[in-house]
Amino acid sequence: MISTWFAIEASQRAENEAIEKNNTKRANGELKKALTRLSLQREQTEAQRHLAVLRLYSSQLAQAQREWRDNNQVAARDFLDACQWDLRNVEHRLLRSLYEGDHVALRGHEGSVFCVALSPDGKRIASGGQDKTVKVWDAFTGRELLSLKGHTGFVGSVCFSPDSKRIVSSSNGIKLWDAATGRLILTFNQSSDPSMRRNEEYVYCARFSPDGSRILSGSAESIAELWDAATGNKILTLEGHSGAVQCVAFSPDGKYLVSGSKDKTVKVWEALTGQELHTLKGHGGLVRDVAFSPDGKRIVSGSGDSTVKVWDIGTGRESLTLKGHSDAVGSVCFSPDGRRIGSSSREIILWDAVTGREIRTFKRTTWGSIGSICFSPDGKKIVSGGSDQAVRVWDLTGPETLPLEA
Repeated sequence: MISTWFAIEASQRAENEAIEKNNTKRANGELKKALTRLSLQREQTEAQRHLAVLRLYSSQLAQAQREWRDNNQVAARDFLDACQWDLRNVEHRLLRSLYEGDHVALRGHEGSVFCVALSPDGKRIASGGQDKTVKVWDAFTGRELLSLKGHTGFVGSVCFSPDSKRIVSSSNGIKLWDAATGRLILTFNQSSDPSMRRNEEYVYCARFSPDGSRILSGSAESIAELWDAATGNKILTLEGHSGAVQCVAFSPDGKYLVSGSKDKTVKVWEALTGQELHTLKGHGGLVRDVAFSPDGKRIVSGSGDSTVKVWDIGTGRESLTLKGHSDAVGSVCFSPDGRRIGSSSREIILWDAVTGREIRTFKRTTWGSIGSICFSPDGKKIVSGGSDQAVRVWDLTGPETLPLEA
């Protein structure tokens, strides 16, 4: 009797296990079917989304072409700028080349662009302006990589460190940023005069030394100041100007400093002691920008008097006066080989650095003023920023004598 009961119990247990196993198998099968249906739905949704993106991209290209044919150049460029980055193909680049001509425009600032800089490794562009931000762009694709916020006044200057890892910017103070992440590294000590702290324009410019260990700045207090780039501590104060210091630069060997001022003069200083070596007089307006030649033997300056002057660093004498701009000169620079000088106003002019001959002019009637320019490390491009809110990258490899008007 007992053995029969155990046999029946075992049989029922086996039957129940078989039923449970079958139910589990059926449930797993239904689950797999449901997952398959869900996966197909997701794939279909993603495919539909991707198709919608492609249709939008094609529509934007088509609309850009229509606007261009109707002579609405700004609208045409806006449609191109709105295109998704990872979809931009050969057709997009061809249209961009057609519409921009000899340059590419990078848009993202919400106000005039007052300053631009190219990293020494040529990979990134920094810009700053009226919208109080510093933006970092990919120099090859034009994509905006970073937007650095923290200044409470317009950004008057940007500069990369020699190793391309840091950016210094000036506004109503000096800030040091990590060029890769956008992290704020340091805010430098502000003016000792409380009234100047309220002046959003009091620090006009800041530049790294050739070894990246120091930063030179110029302020509305009529002084230039030398700072330790690691600690933010002040090293030297250079006094002698009678007007705001608008621009500063280091010599390539780091031994000399140059400053330009609203007092219409350019001063040369010894970097180690701060001793004034030369006062260069000749401009009829405030000095807006200065730069050393790559060999350190010459200085170029641009002024509100619409002229560019070249000076001999050894004698302090003026060697060239370059005339051709239609308005105040906002920016000057030497090409990396020292053979050309670039300057900007309402146009960009390239000059022969030895003879002063005008080589090439870039001009557009709709730009307004061009506040800042710089050469690429290989000298084949110029980057500019101006009152039309765009950062522009210019190709210099075309015919040098061709004036570009529109």
